[in-house]
Amino acid sequence: MIEIVFMILGITFACMGPYIFKYKKFNIAYMLFYAKSIEKYPEKKLVKNKNEVAQFIGKVYTVLGVSTFLIGLIFLIFSISETYIIIPLLTIAVYILYNYFHINKIVEK
Repeated sequence: MIEIVFMILGITFACMGPYIFKYKKFNIAYMLFYAKSIEKYPEKKLVKNKNEVAQFIGKVYTVLGVSTFLIGLIFLIFSISETYIIIPLLTIAVYILYNYFHINKIVEK
């Protein structure tokens, strides 16, 4: 059951990523990635390079979507126990944290 949820989440992220990347939708990217978690930049008006931030967040969502979908597909095809899904989840969490700090550096430019 969790594999199907992973596949649906992966497809959703994989569709949002190229849309944000192609059309440079900063407002959507800001709401999805930051979600009021940054105290330094409480308003979107303070960010100067909005296109660059939107493109990078679009790339991040594309990579996360494809990897999440493939993880769900592999676990579904090979009937791997759901307890082993923690390893890919930790990898995705590390990837998100790395990109979070990288995006903060881009915003500070």
